[in-house]
Amino acid sequence: MDKQQVQLEIVAAKNLINTLNALVTEVTMLQPLQEMLQAINIAVDELLTAITEYQDSTLADYIQESDALVYLDEVVDLDPISELEVQFFGVLENMTENELTVFLMQMLDKIELAYTQLIEKLHVINALFEE
Repeated sequence: MDKQQVQLEIVAAKNLINTLNALVTEVTMLQPLQEMLQAINIAVDELLTAITEYQDSTLADYIQESDALVYLDEVVDLDPISELEVQFFGVLENMTENELTVFLMQMLDKIELAYTQLIEKLHVINALFEE
């Protein structure tokens, strides 16, 4: 495992988490996504600490027992964006204002793009830890 590469990917993931957090903070409908992002951030921080503090032999043991890695592996299989789409369209069924629909779709597109990039980074991080 290339520690430097893992660190770079983790830093990139943290930047994506911060971008997503900026989009979802203080938006009631997006609270579950914000909570998930906080949990991802904690897991990523734990991995970053392990990479910088452990020697290769202890790091291998850590990887085998890491709850953070297990959590991130589970997260990549979730689809919160689809859940948000269902929730948004449920709210919109009773509304006729096209502007609100456009706003929500733009917001959802931004979130989906940032989330997809984050998931790609998490896949890379998981793969690097498996090397």
